[in-house]
Amino acid sequence: MGLVLCSQIRTVWHLYLFEGLLTGLGAPVSVALPLSVVARWFTKNQGLALAAASTGIGAGTALVPLLAAYLMEHLGWRTSYAVIGVLVWAVAVPSALLAMRRPKSGEVPGQNAEARTIPGQIAPTDHYSLSRALGTGAFWSLFFVYGLCIFALGMTMTHLVAHARDSGLASVQAASLLSLIGVHSILGRLGAGALSDRIGARPVLTAGILLQAVFMVWLVRAGSPWMFYLFAALFGVTYGGNFVLMPRLTSQIFGSTSMGAIFGALSVADGIGYGTGPWLAGRLYDATGSYDISFLMVAGGLLGAALLSFGLRKKPL
Repeated sequence: MGLVLCSQIRTVWHLYLFEGLLTGLGAPVSVALPLSVVARWFTKNQGLALAAASTGIGAGTALVPLLAAYLMEHLGWRTSYAVIGVLVWAVAVPSALLAMRRPKSGEVPGQNAEARTIPGQIAPTDHYSLSRALGTGAFWSLFFVYGLCIFALGMTMTHLVAHARDSGLASVQAASLLSLIGVHSILGRLGAGALSDRIGARPVLTAGILLQAVFMVWLVRAGSPWMFYLFAALFGVTYGGNFVLMPRLTSQIFGSTSMGAIFGALSVADGIGYGTGPWLAGRLYDATGSYDISFLMVAGGLLGAALLSFGLRKKPL
């Protein structure tokens, strides 16, 4: 609805309402809902199942900007918003109908797999309700981990192209970085999902966040095209992997019965992180003329997220 209404923007408050509020509220739901459905239906090889389901996000990151550019060139931006909004509805309605159905006993592949403990992963636990999960330290640790990771993602995806142009890259080269991130995020999702099925989500997530912090420092030092391309590829792999591991880890800790409600509550951090990261980087750029402080701040935040991830206990407290 938000995207369709964006085709009718006339004043700046329309932009804030339709793009910022309505589309912003819908985006986390569009992620949490399908991933919670997958977690509910798959217990065996759940990490790989979540990875496969989320590859569409990476494909969308790579392809939707190209589609949007084509539509705007031929139809104008107003009609383009409406077309993309209708396409979203065409996918969302059948998906919502599927999400309403809960698997019956015996339908879930690997239904008894949760009883198996993989070395290095958080031990299986009984299934938590949302109210019970909210009272645990593990939930709030995950909340801050998710928020810090999305803070980093929002800041990077919003300001990477401008930073690359400031560093001397041509506009086409700078714009291609986002597509490169999207393509490599698919590899990260599949790799991290499969690896989490073998050694558990927590160590893979912790390693991915640490590597992402290193890559942010690399971005500050980047000054030539190959350095930016390498950053985009590696950042895409870790971003894609971390994205899959958050619902995987949530399911491991709290079980899958209330996965939708719990992961939906965690997704509030998505809105906070993605809302504040780009805004703060813009303010700092206006004040300093550089993105260096912003990206180093992200690196520090990711180090904190890695510590929180590493410290998650085997049983929620």
